[in-house]
Parts: sequence; structure tokens; C-alpha cells
Amino acid sequence: MNSTEPVLLIFAKKPIPGQVKTRFLPDTSPENAATIAHEMIRMTINTAVTGWPGPIQLMAGPDSCHPFFESISQKHNIALTDQCSGSLGTKMETAICQTLDSAPAAILGCDIPSVSKSMLQYAYHRMQAGNNVMGPSADGGFYFIGLHQCFPGMFDAIPWGTDQVLELVLRRLRGGQIMIDVMLSCLQDIDTWSDFLWAAQFESSFQEFLCKINS
Repeated sequence: MNSTEPVLLIFAKKPIPGQVKTRFLPDTSPENAATIAHEMIRMTINTAVTGWPGPIQLMAGPDSCHPFFESISQKHNIALTDQCSGSLGTKMETAICQTLDSAPAAILGCDIPSVSKSMLQYAYHRMQAGNNVMGPSADGGFYFIGLHQCFPGMFDAIPWGTDQVLELVLRRLRGGQIMIDVMLSCLQDIDTWSDFLWAAQFESSFQEFLCKINS
């Protein structure tokens, strides 16, 4: 693998009712929440394969044993791998550091379907030029991180799901002598049912889903 060609690691959780998008409950059913998670993963992968010029891996959690993961990885000819066990911080650190053995590494979540092809292209080229890149989310977290270095414990004890995530991760990286050179546009992630209703104003597939469940 070309060491200057960044690898995009798409983090996705199995779309199983009751195990994904649990913050959508009780405003909708576990089945609806899983269907929405399924659609958001599909949208993210479709954007990635058209926007990211380099290698892509779908990193599935808790493992990749799911027909949807298998079919979509085959459809787009992208690698399918398991996330390691442990906390989200452990999963991210392991994925980044293992990838950095051969190439710069970027992680993209599946909670922000508004991420665009052009944004991913920009992030790729900035990373290819040697920059570390972050994509902040409106809730105080981040949806994208692309690095050229890592260190043990870089994501330890981060209170994931709070509005402190971005600030604390940036502070932790600075402590490890890793600076973020490029900030992407701040985007709204879809964590709650109200987030989904807001996003449905702009996304036709979400509008169609709402029409279907409300009919």
C-alpha cells in the first residue's frame, strides 16, 4: 500500500433492533430505529466510495457477521473487518494505530449522513499532503478524524456522548504532540428522534420513511 494514500475506516454498528439508535426510543420503535441506522450506514458508504479516492475499510461492531455488512462490502468491493473489543476509545485507537503501520488513517462515523463527497475528497487531499484533519459535530463531538501519528491511551477516559468530547480529544492530542491542522465544516449528527426529524427536512429517503411509518 502506498504510504501516502490515507485509508478511510468507516465505523458502523450492526443495525439490530434494540441495539442501535437507542436514543430514538421511545419516540419510535426499536425496529424503526434499526431501519434508520441501516439507511444511514448505506448513505455513508455510498458517499465514501464516490468521494474518498483511497482505500476504504468497513469496520463493523461488535463484529462483521451480518448479511447487510457482507452484501454492501461485496457490492462496493471494500474490505470488511471487525472492530476490536473494548470501549469506543480502545476501538478507535486500535484501528488507527494498526492502520498507521502502513498508511495514514482516518475514521468516519455513520451518524452524519450530510457529510458530502466533496468534503471527503478535501479531507483525503489534505491528509495526503501531511495534515491531520478533524470534522467537528454540532453536539461537541466529531464525525471524522484523520491522523498521521498515534500514541497509547490517546482516547482513554473520554466521556463519549457528551459536549466535552471534541475539546478533550483535542487537548489529549496536543499533549501527545499531535496537532490538528485542518478543521472540516461542523455538521449535525443524528443521535435522537428530534435530530432525525430535523434531518428529514432535507433528506428525501428520511421523508419517505416518515411517510411510510405514519401512513
